[in-house]
Amino acid sequence: MFVLVLCGVFVFCGGGVLLCLGVWVWGGFVFVVWWGGCLCFGGVGGGGVGVLGGGGGGGSWFFFGGGGWGFGGGFGGVWGGPASPGGALRFDPGMISRGLPTFAGRAGRGVGGGGGRLRRSPVQRDVTLALDFTPNAVQAPVFTAVRKRLDRRHDIRLKIREPGQGPDGVKLVAGGRAQLALLDIHDLALAREQGVDIVAVGALVGRPLAALLAQPGIRRPRELERKTVGVSGLPSDPAFLKAVMQADGGDVSSVRQVTIGFSAVQRLLTGRVDAVPAFWNIEGVALRERGHPVNTFKVEDYGAPPYPEVVIITSRATLAKRRADVRAALAAIAGGLKDTLAHPEPAVAQIAAAAGTSDRSLVRAQLRAVAPTYAPGLRLDRAVLERWASWDTEVGIVKRRPDVRKTFVFDLGAP
Repeated sequence: MFVLVLCGVFVFCGGGVLLCLGVWVWGGFVFVVWWGGCLCFGGVGGGGVGVLGGGGGGGSWFFFGGGGWGFGGGFGGVWGGPASPGGALRFDPGMISRGLPTFAGRAGRGVGGGGGRLRRSPVQRDVTLALDFTPNAVQAPVFTAVRKRLDRRHDIRLKIREPGQGPDGVKLVAGGRAQLALLDIHDLALAREQGVDIVAVGALVGRPLAALLAQPGIRRPRELERKTVGVSGLPSDPAFLKAVMQADGGDVSSVRQVTIGFSAVQRLLTGRVDAVPAFWNIEGVALRERGHPVNTFKVEDYGAPPYPEVVIITSRATLAKRRADVRAALAAIAGGLKDTLAHPEPAVAQIAAAAGTSDRSLVRAQLRAVAPTYAPGLRLDRAVLERWASWDTEVGIVKRRPDVRKTFVFDLGAP
């Protein structure tokens, strides 16, 4: 029988030392490896590769054979496979310097079935994001981030939670059942005024979306005097109505306000109200698509600063425990924003499916309307927010001026 004994010492630039003793026996290769305090035995033959080792200061172990591979102990523990029949053993110096071996088949096929390298899979942590409303075009970057698996690139798994009977993001985030939520910036101010310790960490929409939508016969806001205006019941609606009408010299006290919930489109279509505070990019577009013209009086054109309408919030408690995950989620959403703008049609199809509608033309029109208002890189503008805090107080949305320094976190935005 032919026997060839091979031995050697290999020193790598990363500081690792590999001692190898090999004995070639007819039809196979038997070897002993020592590195980093770990002793390993194994062999390569026609049936595959087998390695069993252990020890070391880290308490590490690993196994590699015809039925699969695995490593654990100090490394945690991973099991995979099966191995490539007739595969060969290769050590990657870069991996050894980090205390991990690499195995690959002679034909270039990875031991795990395709990667060419044995490595620990990163643990992907769940990050739940609560939506502000039912799925709509504004939220497209979030849905795109999940569809394109951009969250996985940052070692998280972004889970989208749709609202129940109404927007419940504040409650979910404050209670720790969601790590993030989309929220109207005025609702953020109201929640903090009530003592809820939530903060905004990014802006999804960087411009105001609120407006008064009026019947065609109403040519300017002050013409709503002695008219009927439908309000949703949210505290911000009367404040918007007052701000826009007063900026145009109108007397808001003469307006008859009726609560209509969230049926703005239907009430305008049937002529039961003369105007409604609503979102020009959602209800305004929906009315136009249905052939009903309206005059749109945007708050930004009547004294409001260019504040970010939709912000991304978290709680101080979540930020203290999972800051890196919050940053990773923002990076994924920022990537989803870029992809949505570059490739809007897949986003349209995804939002339509999530909303349970076959009317893609409406979703497409709404996405086209909101696209120019997305905040680049989800960035928050401190100077604009200082103006917003003063304006929200002046028009009566909140009683106390929001403290911008405590309400927003500016160092987590995507690059």
